[in-house]
Amino acid sequence: MKKKALAAFIIILAVLSSGCIEEKGTSPTTSSTENTSSMTTSSSGGITFPEDASPFGNLSLELKAPDCASGWFKVTVVITNVGNNTVLVLKPISMITLHFKLYDENGSELEYRGPEPTYLPLKDQDVAVLKAGDSLEKTFTLNTQFWTTENGTYTLLVLYDTRDVKVDTSKPVWRGRLEAEANVTLGECG
Repeated sequence: MKKKALAAFIIILAVLSSGCIEEKGTSPTTSSTENTSSMTTSSSGGITFPEDASPFGNLSLELKAPDCASGWFKVTVVITNVGNNTVLVLKPISMITLHFKLYDENGSELEYRGPEPTYLPLKDQDVAVLKAGDSLEKTFTLNTQFWTTENGTYTLLVLYDTRDVKVDTSKPVWRGRLEAEANVTLGECG
């Protein structure tokens, strides 16, 4: 069992460090000026969450993508708490809680051929606290070679889906599915 867990960890580490999918910026941001630390560490080294944090809330998803892309390109995903209470959410992790899909002009989904890591159950360090109005923003680097494409306009769909993600956390987290999309022209950018 320990060998399988170690192998899964090594696969995740190799994919994330290979540059295939680069992940940056997982700190919650807020529109107010108060300090909003997402978690605190107890003296024993464990993570403690705010008492008012809940797995229930209203979230929105936004995708920021370039109008035109060729080869490697960056997209930013923003998860915002649009409700009135503090919500515990799983961080957007590529191919685990976050999936990218590409559709051609006819609406047909293209086959994804990019990296697909396996993972261990997500832990407390994979959870973010979003107070009312806070956002969690993360940038990913994708490659047009993850799909077989020709020059043209495509719809890039991002799917944040935590319904079936395995977790081993000290408190329950938000479970649900959100989608956002953007049109991207792939090929020669002028």
